[in-house]
Amino acid sequence: MHLTVVTVGTPGWLVAADPLRSALQSSVTAADHLEHAYLDVVRHQVVFALFLRVTDQRSALGLAEQLCRRTMATVIPSGEWTVVSVRIG
Repeated sequence: MHLTVVTVGTPGWLVAADPLRSALQSSVTAADHLEHAYLDVVRHQVVFALFLRVTDQRSALGLAEQLCRRTMATVIPSGEWTVVSVRIG
C-alpha cells in the first residue's frame, strides 16, 4: 500500500471541501484500488492524500493522478485547475 499525495491548483477558485469529498467518493471505481482518502482545501489548492492498495509506486502515482483528475472535472470546469504535484507521501 502506498500513500500518494496529489496537489491541485485552483487559481481564482475557492473550492469548498465537502463537494469535493462527495465528488471523490462518486469518482472511485474498484480499479482505483483506493483504501482510504483524505482531502483538504488550502487557499487555491486542493491536497488529496490517497492510500492505494498497489505494490509499486509508479502504479500508485498514475492511479492517484487519474482519480484526482476525474474528481476535479466534476466540480470545477476544465482549464480552471491544474495538477501541481503527485508524490509518494
